[in-house]
Amino acid sequence: MLIHLQLVASLLLLNLLLMSSMGLAFVGPASMAPGLCPAVAALLHYSLLCCFTWMGLEALHLYRLLVLVYNTYMRHYLLKLSLLLSGVPALVVSIVAAVSTDFYGLNNGMCWIKDSDMQYGSVVAYLIVGLLFNGTIFIIVITTTLQLRSVMLPQEKRRSRNITCSVLGLTCALGLTWGLGFFSMGYTNHVILYIFTILNSLQGFFLFLWICVKRMRGAEPSAMTTGQSLSTHILSDGSEVWMNEAVSASRGSNCCKYIEVLTKSSL
Repeated sequence: MLIHLQLVASLLLLNLLLMSSMGLAFVGPASMAPGLCPAVAALLHYSLLCCFTWMGLEALHLYRLLVLVYNTYMRHYLLKLSLLLSGVPALVVSIVAAVSTDFYGLNNGMCWIKDSDMQYGSVVAYLIVGLLFNGTIFIIVITTTLQLRSVMLPQEKRRSRNITCSVLGLTCALGLTWGLGFFSMGYTNHVILYIFTILNSLQGFFLFLWICVKRMRGAEPSAMTTGQSLSTHILSDGSEVWMNEAVSASRGSNCCKYIEVLTKSSL
């Protein structure tokens, strides 16, 4: 959950800085303090790289949970990765600023990187590496899940399907939708640009929905366990038939049948 929150925080910072960058460009350089636009551009660059980096951590953590499973303990795991993943984007921005402070400024109606070559080197190349890593992890996880599903018992396959749906829902967290931007390079494809803008601007919202569904699914087994414990406590005669019927009735939310089963068992 902390990894998801870090990604959400990065997306929030990115959106706020993007609006601030466009707002400063709308006001104009004459009305802003000297160096303010380059500073906002550098922060926007840093927040974008942080988002890409935390998406990579989502993929790494998914691989550790679903593929490695065992021997994955690392002391201060999140703290070490947070320092590393926050430091790498800061290093890239520092190198760009050290080469020339003129790289940051007004560009196409926003405070951003002015040099196109630097954009390709520090943003596009960074994104390509992240997408290749995340895409590879995604394929490995899907393949592993399907292989496990092929050897599962029929009653266990439903749980496997839920895992597959969860992994597919995690596509937004892995940032694979950012790859749509490469289909619009070299020519103007308005359809791709609209889809790219809608999906990536709603990435945080999709992640929020995925977390809510995940927590709701996690709450169902605990509620069912509570119901089974209550049934076992009431059915003191130890009749497994009545207990199974009571659990089935509770799953179907049929209160009348549930009361009837308890009455029969008590008699």
